[in-house]
Amino acid sequence: MIEETLQRLYQYCRAEDWKGRDPYDGLNSRLFQASPLARWRWARLAWIQLFKRLPFNLRPLLGVPKEENPKGLALFARGLLALGQARCPWAAPDDCDQVFARLKQMRSPGYDPWCWGYNFDWQGRAFFVRRFQPNAVATTFAAHAFLDRFEAFRKTDDLAIAESACAFVLRHLNRPHETPDAVCFSYTPFDHSVVHNINFLIAALFARTASITGDATLAGWAQRALAFSVGQQAGDGSWPYGRASFQAWVDHFHTCYNLLALESCCRALERFYPRAVEQWEQALDRGLTFYLERLFRLDGLPRPDTRARWPIDTHSLALAILTLTRFADRRPLCRHRRQKVVEWTLRRMQSRRGFFYYQKHALLTVRIPYMRWSEAWMFYALADLLAQRHTWGKPAPTQ
Repeated sequence: MIEETLQRLYQYCRAEDWKGRDPYDGLNSRLFQASPLARWRWARLAWIQLFKRLPFNLRPLLGVPKEENPKGLALFARGLLALGQARCPWAAPDDCDQVFARLKQMRSPGYDPWCWGYNFDWQGRAFFVRRFQPNAVATTFAAHAFLDRFEAFRKTDDLAIAESACAFVLRHLNRPHETPDAVCFSYTPFDHSVVHNINFLIAALFARTASITGDATLAGWAQRALAFSVGQQAGDGSWPYGRASFQAWVDHFHTCYNLLALESCCRALERFYPRAVEQWEQALDRGLTFYLERLFRLDGLPRPDTRARWPIDTHSLALAILTLTRFADRRPLCRHRRQKVVEWTLRRMQSRRGFFYYQKHALLTVRIPYMRWSEAWMFYALADLLAQRHTWGKPAPTQ
């Protein structure tokens, strides 16, 4: 059933040429960009939230085109590599190389190191980022895709790209907190925000690259990033999204980012910092307990955060599948939860056209296809699960 579902999703995404729309792409509206509102911060923020929250899709009417998203391409690339590992006969053999080539073409302009950003202007409460200006999230996910391909085929160019992405972080991202023992990196070169999943994602990229190259200096940066964010773990095992007063929430998919990144750091840094791994493992165990107890509903489906039952979001469903798979050998409950999440998702969230719906609310389902947010994540999650079944006993891919 998983393979049939994944094949339908693959056919949809391939027919769309891996392009689509995004919950946050409202500022790509040609109508909005031509209006005076485009120069006003609060109008930009409200416009994005309007597009994100409406249960119907205004994008065709208001001139928001379907486009490639670098992070989405990175997830598709990782999923296509996993399909190759699973030896799926229905996947076109050239797709993987073509998606990687397009990911290379979409690197952020104006920077010597390899880095990536999103294909839309983005206005948050803390800062504004222009289209294709680089950020840590898109860059780390793209770099992991190239590390996946390096580990599969040992092409040195792929490893060089990942090392260059690490150099981007060190040269161009700000450090809102830095001491000899701990460091926190910013989201972009243009802000000084403290966001824990960003810091964990960077630590995981540094750690994985160091484990391949033997670079002790890079491992040291990973250790310092972990020292900061592990040290910010709450007593109940959770991490708030960020340090600002308006970033105190704890949600499902960012918690997944933290757990996946921390677990991969424990494996990758063991030979560099064997004594520290025990402390990180304890933090991981506390975080996993919080995750399983507080971020799932009584019926076993993922909550959006610690308080709400709805909506159930495809993004969180995909991250739940990846996370529960990664920790299935640690906690028997993870296998049970994963089975529940997979069965419900395949039965309730996929369109007959192959794509996955955005969200299910208590009284309605938002059926808009979002290529990065929903389709790329579910593609990667299901491809990873399929590959794990073909190589049972092999460690899960690193974050």
